[in-house]
Amino acid sequence: LPAGERNLDAWPRVLFSFAARQFMIAEYYTIYFVRRLANLEKTRHAVENAYNGFATTIGLNKPEGYVIDYTVEYKPLELNRSIDNFISSKLANDPSIKIAEANYELSKKQKALTAYSTTPYAYLEKEYNVKAASRSLGDTKDAFKNNMKTAYNDILTLEAERISCEKALEDAKNTYEMVKLNYELGNVTELTVKQTELLVLSAEMNLLQNAFNHDLKVFGLYNPSMLSASTQQ
Repeated sequence: LPAGERNLDAWPRVLFSFAARQFMIAEYYTIYFVRRLANLEKTRHAVENAYNGFATTIGLNKPEGYVIDYTVEYKPLELNRSIDNFISSKLANDPSIKIAEANYELSKKQKALTAYSTTPYAYLEKEYNVKAASRSLGDTKDAFKNNMKTAYNDILTLEAERISCEKALEDAKNTYEMVKLNYELGNVTELTVKQTELLVLSAEMNLLQNAFNHDLKVFGLYNPSMLSASTQQ
């Protein structure tokens, strides 16, 4: 009887402990979903602003009048030549380089039309303009090359990171399956299952973000004017 009384006395503490645990789980989910809803609302506003900005850029009054059809498909970069050779081929046809070259040629012609003997100050001014245009052309070419090399290195970094992202996703999925099995055996709580499920979703998002970043960098590498425009902003 004394032993039975002790067991009966323990029940209120057990029930309280169980209720407290359930309350903590409920509180966790409440906080989690409130935060997720807040993040979702911020994301919705960001997307809406992006659509509005793009609509203004292309001259649309109503952003809902268009849909962006963009599906990313990861594919490793294949140049089939050296990066220096690739940069040289792009350098020869880039509009910014063409403009800098035209300004340099114009400054030389303007100098040739000016005689030092008759208008020395004007001649020296034109000579200065030639040197300035030459420096500008050199700086433009250097910036072009640096932007492309940076984009190329970023692509290589993203491709290396993708291997880690794929491994992280595989590990997260394996962990999730193990946790689900342990949950069925009664060894872990539902909260643990949800937490490992979130890890899988997070790993999937990291992999998708990697693919988007890689796609944009590759696009920039093949369209160098986009790279120079982004560095000027």
